[in-house]
Amino acid sequence: MNDRGGSEINEKQGQFAMSAYTGRCHCGAVRFQVELNLAAGTGKCNCSYCGRVRLWFARAAPADYRVEAEKGALSEYQGGNGVAHHFFCARCGNHVYDYVDAPNLTGQPYVNVNPACLENVAVDELLASPVRYFDGLPDAWNETPSETRHLKWFERRRTDAACRERNGDLR
Repeated sequence: MNDRGGSEINEKQGQFAMSAYTGRCHCGAVRFQVELNLAAGTGKCNCSYCGRVRLWFARAAPADYRVEAEKGALSEYQGGNGVAHHFFCARCGNHVYDYVDAPNLTGQPYVNVNPACLENVAVDELLASPVRYFDGLPDAWNETPSETRHLKWFERRRTDAACRERNGDLR
């Protein structure tokens, strides 16, 4: 967290070039377009929701995100956190994004996009995106959890996928 109350991820947004991405859920019933800055960093937290779904996210301004869904395809879950709205496809179950209202750590609303849902992004770009960990379980959002191994499964899968791709094994 910086001295102005914003998160490191939001602060870095202006320091890197924004890129346009498209994405979708697994079945394609929920699609989106987003302007993101993956070089500014991505995040993972261990709160009761994110820890269970192993959510990996890239933060975007609400004005930089547009979602389109087939009728009845977009569903919302809101747990005990009064500001976090978790959206997923009602058909395939893929968690696509979160909308986080203020008040929150940054002081302004934002969208957390699931980078695993991006379609037009290179594996190397995802691998190069720094990951910051948030300790949401005890509501210490500006701290790094003491344990993060259980949050790193996707990085291992991304690395394994990149190795298979380089070796021509595209299972």
